[in-house]
Amino acid sequence: MADDNRPLTYSKMRNQSLITDAVVKSSSGREWNVHKVVMSRAGRFFSNAFTFPTFSGTLDLGVSDEVVQVIIDLAYEGKCGVNVEN
Repeated sequence: MADDNRPLTYSKMRNQSLITDAVVKSSSGREWNVHKVVMSRAGRFFSNAFTFPTFSGTLDLGVSDEVVQVIIDLAYEGKCGVNVEN
């Protein structure tokens, strides 16, 4: 069977920047396209930030690339790789 008929997961959609509706930014300036609904499941911080009246579409977290990646992995995959380096 071809994989083309399988529904897309949020992770696959994010990796392809499909229907993403926000950007999360690290302290280095690196940006990740994300889905607000998925990130909001990770905690009230995100839902509050994304619904704040002055939200511009980009949320600058002010933390390292590694920390942002861990947060996104947790939101999308339900797991993350945390170690002493990150």
